[in-house]
Amino acid sequence: MDYLIEPFSRKLNRERFDCGEDSLNFWLMSQSGQQEKRGKTKTFLARRDTENNVVGYYSSVIAQVEASDSAQLLGVGTGRYPVSAVLIARLAVDTKQQGNGLGSRLLVHALRGAVAISEHAGLEVVIVDALNTDAMAFYRRYGFASFADDPLRLFVTLKQITASL
Repeated sequence: MDYLIEPFSRKLNRERFDCGEDSLNFWLMSQSGQQEKRGKTKTFLARRDTENNVVGYYSSVIAQVEASDSAQLLGVGTGRYPVSAVLIARLAVDTKQQGNGLGSRLLVHALRGAVAISEHAGLEVVIVDALNTDAMAFYRRYGFASFADDPLRLFVTLKQITASL
């Protein structure tokens, strides 16, 4: 059995989703539809190819990193301008599917989406806010580095992404 990752749809069953983190479960069940409808986030849902239940998801938004932080991100002198970014705002996998590689597949899907965006608009980095040190370690395996002043806020440059995909 394989996973399908597709754009948000109310047709998929979100009610059974449980990733073990109440805030991520609540957001998916109660807020994701409203956020999608208003164009505030784009959410992609994962399901088993033969089922209709959501087993994982991620949502992303366009963001920017303030000029004061951009020098640290890009390894150059004092930043003068904000850095364009995609923020992976949430990424979660149902507890029954954890350890099966679905989190990695969702992340790669999100990173490929960022590359596609960069073909039409300026984009320099992808950022994430990890919930804990386990999540931080997950993102570091994919080349993300921590902000100096906040180890749970991580980034990877588009150059790094395109070199690895």
